[in-house]
Amino acid sequence: MLRDSAAAILKNLCSSDLRAYGKITSALKLRFGDAHLTELLHGQLHNRTQQAKRI
Repeated sequence: MLRDSAAAILKNLCSSDLRAYGKITSALKLRFGDAHLTELLHGQLHNRTQQAKRI
């Protein structure tokens, strides 16, 4: 889960941009560079794992 400044960046995106992976990653890259994508991708993997367990 994203925290602090990363979460604040996502709060500033409009709802349609929050559904677009490219818009999310672009906003995070502008602020943090590519290094922050590791946390984002880890969060996505965790969410997919949790969804797979529910099915």
